[in-house]
Amino acid sequence: MAVADSPHGPWRRLPEPILEPAKDGEWDGAEDDQFRVKSHGSFDSQNTHDPCLMYYQGRFFLYYKGEQMGRLTHGSRWGVAIADHPEGPYVKSPLNPITNSGHETCLWHYNGGIAALITSVGPEKNTIQWAPDGINFEAKYHVHNPPEAAGPFRPDLTDIHGPLDGLRWGLCHVGPNATAFKISFPWDHLVRFSTSDHVRDLVYGRKKP
Repeated sequence: MAVADSPHGPWRRLPEPILEPAKDGEWDGAEDDQFRVKSHGSFDSQNTHDPCLMYYQGRFFLYYKGEQMGRLTHGSRWGVAIADHPEGPYVKSPLNPITNSGHETCLWHYNGGIAALITSVGPEKNTIQWAPDGINFEAKYHVHNPPEAAGPFRPDLTDIHGPLDGLRWGLCHVGPNATAFKISFPWDHLVRFSTSDHVRDLVYGRKKP
């Protein structure tokens, strides 16, 4: 993490990472070879990345993706670490992992809790989930062709009323032959996504499917 008194800087980098992988796995050898592991350890024993920081219930919830030693090909799960100040210290929740699916983190405030878009990997991929306490998530909707690696615009909390208001629009990642956009790229791109009025009407119950 780096901090500054202004968005324009100057920025000061903290001396230590605010979040690190669990220390309970063991490689079988000196190299980080995911196929040579003595013990897998926790769900985040190899990597912690893709952070999403949310101010919630007067504290700072740092959601992140964890990957386990020797099991990168089996997908990833999310965890959360909580702090009283933006700079930490962050303490991982004893309920981690808080999802059993999901790749890049995508979360927003809704109805006093936290909503999440789970994509890419795992048995609950392509679902919108909600946790009344920001930790215990439950799948609510299935999503067809969701934006990949979505980074939604975060509106003011007073402007969030429905379950998709926190996902109105933003930037996402698309690779070559992105079928969701019915176009073909020769390389990866960042593109704008938006939640269509038709889908919003279905979720809010204004139209029958």
